[in-house]
Amino acid sequence: MSNIKIIKKMLCGITFLLAITFIFGYEGKYQYVKANEIIEELSYDYELTEPFIDIANSSVSYSGEIYDYVEWKIKLVQEYEDVSLDMTLRAPNGNIISINNSSDDYEIDENGCYTLSYWVSESGAGDGVYQINRIEINVGDDYCTVTNGYNGMDLSSLSFTVNGQKQDITAPVIDKDNIVICKEEKSYGTQVQVQIPIKEDESGIQEMHVGYGYYSEDWGGWLFGTSRGTIQGSVRPNPLGVATEGFDLSDFEEGIVYAINFVKVIDWAGNTTIIKLAPDTIDELKEVDAVPEQYRFTTDNLHVHTYSEEWTIDMLPTCSEDGWKSRHCTTPGCIGACDFEDFSYPVEHVYGEWKVIKEATCKEAGLKESYCSVCEKKITEEIPITEQHVYGEWVITKEATCNENGSRERNCSVCGTKETEEITATGYTKGVELAKGNNIYVISAINGTTGAVTYKGATQKTKTVKVPDTVTIDSITYKVTGIVDNALANNTKVTKVVIGKNVTSIGKNAFKKCTKLKTVEIKSTKLNKIGVNAFYGAKKLTKITLKTTKLTKKSIGKNALKGTNKKLVIKVPKSKVKTYKTYFKNKGNKTVKVKK
Repeated sequence: MSNIKIIKKMLCGITFLLAITFIFGYEGKYQYVKANEIIEELSYDYELTEPFIDIANSSVSYSGEIYDYVEWKIKLVQEYEDVSLDMTLRAPNGNIISINNSSDDYEIDENGCYTLSYWVSESGAGDGVYQINRIEINVGDDYCTVTNGYNGMDLSSLSFTVNGQKQDITAPVIDKDNIVICKEEKSYGTQVQVQIPIKEDESGIQEMHVGYGYYSEDWGGWLFGTSRGTIQGSVRPNPLGVATEGFDLSDFEEGIVYAINFVKVIDWAGNTTIIKLAPDTIDELKEVDAVPEQYRFTTDNLHVHTYSEEWTIDMLPTCSEDGWKSRHCTTPGCIGACDFEDFSYPVEHVYGEWKVIKEATCKEAGLKESYCSVCEKKITEEIPITEQHVYGEWVITKEATCNENGSRERNCSVCGTKETEEITATGYTKGVELAKGNNIYVISAINGTTGAVTYKGATQKTKTVKVPDTVTIDSITYKVTGIVDNALANNTKVTKVVIGKNVTSIGKNAFKKCTKLKTVEIKSTKLNKIGVNAFYGAKKLTKITLKTTKLTKKSIGKNALKGTNKKLVIKVPKSKVKTYKTYFKNKGNKTVKVKK
């Protein structure tokens, strides 16, 4: 390549920059193109008057979460072949953010829309409304721009709001001292590559641009153009934080000294930093060594990486992402980029605990689900039909007697399944004694599976005696309705008696001479009789609790309290305090106190 060709190439680059500057400076004139015009026919003299974007059928979607994508569906008024879209956003802090998606993202969907997306990082331009500033529409080699707020174009319906993002005010920092310029053989040809390590990357690199020039003795020094170099394109860092910009080797002529003179870095917060690698003034650029040696190169002295044969595993694959591995250059002192390669192998999902979303019943199977904690993949599994029916209460269909079996049935409230059961003949009749636990009962009534008994006493002496509400013996449930005469008479061990809620009478001498008895709690509201000498001689009895209101003066037997403790207190319902005082006054303990 001749020097003249190189100069022409540099000037073309400068012209391109000036054109970009012109468009950005006078963006109001080029917002629209007529929908019925072919875009290749556009010229800068053409007055654009009609909208190119169908705003009503374009949309934006965003979940509102950090680490999620904003996605735009852009509908054009007319369909074209070979269309691509680029976008800039105006962030809440005024910074401009470029959205340059890969060409794959520009494929038209079933609704005739083109997709653009923007990833919301933890750090960026900060909270607030992000408004589309400009959309550039490219068809073939031609383009036009649609700018918000010009020629009546309102793109506010395509804005979105970010909450919870930390504002990043520090631009990414590159390691300019360790930039490497090398030659790489690619499938599409030989490249001159500029490899730039990233030192700090707080919010992520949006774009990176590299400018270069050449040394000419005929022109009296280094030529970088008035723009200090041409923008060759945008690059992305590799997984180890090294950004690479490539130029075709055929663009460079043998024997000419070339150099890079700046790196421009833009992050997702809109921070822009230009890192200068060459002197600022023309006078300083007269000598070839005015540019540091590490930034200079010729086609015959370009470094070629010699990669090691062994791969280093940099990130293991997961169930949702491939891993990657790298090979490093074995040349001493080379800190250039590495050779990277993705790899994967079967990785099991890491599922959490099952969550039941539908309970199984005796009629229908249920359903449960679990999510992978890595990729959030959901799996579901059926819960088998349960064998447990939800039965209601038993209904007697035939009463059992003392010598003939009965029957009963119940139904499942879910599936209606009926269960029947035979009720065995009791063999019991009125007056038969029954034992349950430590207590002895006497049958006073029986009717199929229900009946009534009276409490007769205990098989062993214990400190606490409980007379229950009911007792079930051989599938028959009996109410305990009374305490027989002499039930616990002369029991010198019992200290406390609790009487159930179904007892209606306490027989005579029931607790006579229970010399250690201290408290009696009677829960029954049905109690209507306390027999003669019921608590006779219970000299330590200091507390009786009554809930009944059915006692009368005559239903409390003579000397029922005789020989009880002088400090005896009887607690009764509030409504009965006055009357019960008179009832208990002459029952053997003149000092007894009756209170609520």
